[in-house]
Amino acid sequence: MFVTICIGIGSAHLDRGDLPEALGWFKLAVGLVALQGKHGSLAACAFVKMGSIYNVKCAFVKAIEAFDKAIQINSNIREAYNGKINSLFKLGYVDQAIIAQGLRDKADNFKNKLYLLNYSGMMSREEVTRRHQEWGRLIRACVGPIPRPVPPDPRPDRPLVVGYISPDLRDNVVSCFLDAAVRHRNKGEFRVVLYYTGGRPEDDVSRRLRAIADGWHNVHRLTIPEVADRIRGDGVDVLVDLAGHTADSKQDAFTGSGPLAFAPFPLAVMARRPAPVQVTWLGYGNTTGLDCVDYRITDALADPAGTPQRYAEELWRLPGPFLCFTPPPECLA
Repeated sequence: MFVTICIGIGSAHLDRGDLPEALGWFKLAVGLVALQGKHGSLAACAFVKMGSIYNVKCAFVKAIEAFDKAIQINSNIREAYNGKINSLFKLGYVDQAIIAQGLRDKADNFKNKLYLLNYSGMMSREEVTRRHQEWGRLIRACVGPIPRPVPPDPRPDRPLVVGYISPDLRDNVVSCFLDAAVRHRNKGEFRVVLYYTGGRPEDDVSRRLRAIADGWHNVHRLTIPEVADRIRGDGVDVLVDLAGHTADSKQDAFTGSGPLAFAPFPLAVMARRPAPVQVTWLGYGNTTGLDCVDYRITDALADPAGTPQRYAEELWRLPGPFLCFTPPPECLA
């Protein structure tokens, strides 16, 4: 009972962002388990939470130790495998992290598996591309054929509706690059709607983006079909993914336990083809692997003309840099 109470109090502190206090309660829980000689499953839970705190504090070696202890107690606890892989990656042990996935039956739900392959020394670029395309075909097969929607309003003189979908519409570097595109658009020609898929609470950056957009939807709690329906209902002409394979997956009653349950949330939405034109930009430096994503925005420096086509999307090279950084307001004070 006391172990459960300690973990509950620690989790409450963790939810509030009080990491030192949370860590203390989780350590106390582990200590009580050691004294009592029972409640091993609760100890595994506490070790996973300790590992996640160490990851946030960039104490990656301690994080790996905590995750390993959780795995020793419960070899089926997927959060421990995912956390360990993330820790190894952050330490620069990319290939070791990929080998740890050979835990593939344990970590098949690792949300950034394809992302990790971009940094591997064990795999050729062609193989990385093949893996992305293979994933794209698998997801499309799960969704089934969906026709390209027709723009709901055919008038040529109306504003074009552009939707951006991302888990990073908060204090995240992606927002620093998105800001200028939203803030300095021609408001007579473009309407912007933002779809926030992140599980973290909205913050000051979220509120700043909300203030300069024409529409804002926090869709984290919606299912994938519900988000796709919302986008269609908003009459979005161009849907832009800002995360690629860096985003969290969406696990709910709709996705079940199949491949869609481990697909990045924004890409799972795009697989349902909610907009006539779909684009990926900013957050991921490789292909999505989805043939229903029409364009990947880039430039001649990132993807020089004449280089082999390795993308499911058509490359749309901007004449200048494909991204523009806007410093946070506090940096300009």
